[in-house]
Amino acid sequence: MRSRRREKTGEWVVGINSVLALLQSGNRRVYHILVSRERNDSNIDRIIEISDEKGFQVSNVDKIYITRETGVEKHQGIAVFAEPISHIDLDELIQIAVEDTIKPIIMLDGVEDPRNLGAIVRTAEFLGACGIIMRKVRQSPITSVAFRTAEGAFEYIPVSIVANLANALNQIKEGGVWAVSLEEDADMSLFDFDPPSPLLLIVGGEGKGVSRLLKDMCDVNIRIPASGKTSSLNVSVALGIALNYINLKLNKK
Repeated sequence: MRSRRREKTGEWVVGINSVLALLQSGNRRVYHILVSRERNDSNIDRIIEISDEKGFQVSNVDKIYITRETGVEKHQGIAVFAEPISHIDLDELIQIAVEDTIKPIIMLDGVEDPRNLGAIVRTAEFLGACGIIMRKVRQSPITSVAFRTAEGAFEYIPVSIVANLANALNQIKEGGVWAVSLEEDADMSLFDFDPPSPLLLIVGGEGKGVSRLLKDMCDVNIRIPASGKTSSLNVSVALGIALNYINLKLNKK
C-alpha cells in the first residue's frame, strides 16, 4: 500500500472536519482513505458514505497504522492521501481583493509553527479573508498538522506562495491595495484605525513579529491595546480580533 501511494505526488490530510471539507469541496483528487473503526462515530460514517458515493478506495486499519503513515498522532481515526493543495497566483489574488473590497488579504511573515499556521488559516477563512500569502522559506510548510488544525479551512481559502514578501508587497501596493501590519509596538490602536479598502493585513511569526522592512513599507502599523497585564496574544487570536474589527468597519461603509 505504501509503495503505491508514493508513486503519486500527494499529501496527507487528517482529522474528521478536514477530511469532510476535502471530500465535500471536490477540489482535489483523492487517492486513498484510511479509516480506523475502533469506535462508532457518525462523522466517520458520513465520510465512508461520501467515499462510497464517489468511488474512493477506503482501507480499514488500526490507529497505529494511520499514525505511522501520516506522522500525526491526533488524527481522529481518519486520513486521506490526496493530491497537493493548489496555489493561486499573486496577480489573481490581488484581483480578487480589488473586486471584493470588504475581504482583506492576509500576509504571513515567518509563521514557523504548523499549528499556528493552521489556526491562522482557520481564523482567516471563518472571518472572510479573501486569501493567504506566505513565503517559500523560513515559514512552516502546509503539513498534515497544519491541515488538522485548520479544520478544513485550507479547502476554501486561496493560498499564494511567494519567494520574497517585500517584492510581493510592492506588487500588491502597485495593484491599489493598502498595506497594514499588526504589531504589538505600533503607535496606532486598532480601535482608532479607519480601515481603507482593498486591504492587506500582515501578521508576524512567533516571538519575532513583522520584519522591520515590511513594517516600513506599510501604509499603517496598528496594535491591539491591552486591558490586562499579559504582554501579547497568540498570532491567530490577534488576527481574529483585528479581522473582526476590520470587517465590522468595512461592512458599515
